[in-house]
Amino acid sequence: MKFLVKLCLLPMSPEMMKAALYVIPAEIEYLKAAKEEGKALASYIFAGRVKGITICDVKSHEEPNEILAKNQVV
Repeated sequence: MKFLVKLCLLPMSPEMMKAALYVIPAEIEYLKAAKEEGKALASYIFAGRVKGITICDVKSHEEPNEILAKNQVV
């Protein structure tokens, strides 16, 4: 079962944005691992925007929620 996961960050203060930038390396490593496991088929970030999409391959409709809940960064 394939799911399209949309990323769209809400507006935030400059201080929060600076803190969020420290998370990017961890997000990249997480996405690499998800691709190796076959959970993430593709991932795209829109240049110049704080938006992106990922196509996930899961066994049930509950699995994306479990993945998101388990791996919340903020």
